[in-house]
Amino acid sequence: MFSFLYRVFYDRTLFASFVKNGRGYGLKLLFVLTLFVALCLSVKIFFVFSVITPQMISRLAAQLPEVVITQGKIVSPEGYKYSYIFADQKTFFVFDTTREPPGLKDLPESGIYITSDAMLFVNKGKIRRFPFVQLLNGKDLILDQVGIQQQSRQLIPLFRFVVPLLLFLFCIPGQFSLYFLLSVFYAAVSYFMTYFLAKNLSWDQRMRLAALSIMPAYVLNTVAILLNLNIMFLLGRFGALITFIYMFCFLKDDDAAFAR
Repeated sequence: MFSFLYRVFYDRTLFASFVKNGRGYGLKLLFVLTLFVALCLSVKIFFVFSVITPQMISRLAAQLPEVVITQGKIVSPEGYKYSYIFADQKTFFVFDTTREPPGLKDLPESGIYITSDAMLFVNKGKIRRFPFVQLLNGKDLILDQVGIQQQSRQLIPLFRFVVPLLLFLFCIPGQFSLYFLLSVFYAAVSYFMTYFLAKNLSWDQRMRLAALSIMPAYVLNTVAILLNLNIMFLLGRFGALITFIYMFCFLKDDDAAFAR
């Protein structure tokens, strides 16, 4: 199944072997796609933390006032906002206790956004939220500049490994549910395409066709995110267009196989 991640782009036998003669609803294939996407996003977050050096932490700490966290919320400073963009211009750090919605406009695509009650990890517009009440296990915390430097130097290496792992685990159920719902949608839409192509498929074949058809767009988009390429296939109509193109090609592969 893992070979489908690249075979889907060129293997013209997949319709016959997987769609026509396969079994089930393609859930194994969706799970493989889920694992691939979750792993790539976790690797991306790992590299986001990797660019944070002790020197950067020292510069950040020098700009921040004493921070007091009580019952999972920053009670001091209140109404304070500080932004810092790292030298690579691709990563940011924002400390914001104004209680306003996070403002990501004009910021790089990846970074850390601290609000009054949580730490947010932003990657390509996707936000993962970790409340302080969970990170600190309900404990209170007071950090001055020296404490911020010491705690950051201890926590950043820990976060570098723990957050990608948590992201990987938390991403799996959500991504799998999304891919399953998309498969149901495209399986239903496939009736229009098979009507004009004069083909008759069972529902489980349509589900396998849909699972196979959504793979290229998500694989390409995930690789683009991992490589910091500004290609967002899944925003707007591009993801759907790629999916329909591959669905049409897979259905035509059935004609080619029949002709042989």
